[in-house]
Amino acid sequence: MNEQITAIAALLLEINGKEKYTAFFDFSGHVHTFSIRIYSGKWSQGKDPLFNLSLQNKDGQQWRNWDNAHAMSGDSILSFLTTLL
Repeated sequence: MNEQITAIAALLLEINGKEKYTAFFDFSGHVHTFSIRIYSGKWSQGKDPLFNLSLQNKDGQQWRNWDNAHAMSGDSILSFLTTLL
């Protein structure tokens, strides 16, 4: 799980560096939750995110979307984020 979080965070930092999107991310270790918000262009107050996802990983295997409990692999998250580069 640590490797997945590190890879996702690194990719989000790379996305931020391109300045096409603004990415925010948080990790809450006490509930094993990783939150991602991506905005088109520069962020501004009141702007809605293009992408908003909160993922929870209790078993160390699959990430589950906090909102709907759908399972997602770390690879599928990385694959999606790569399309934003």
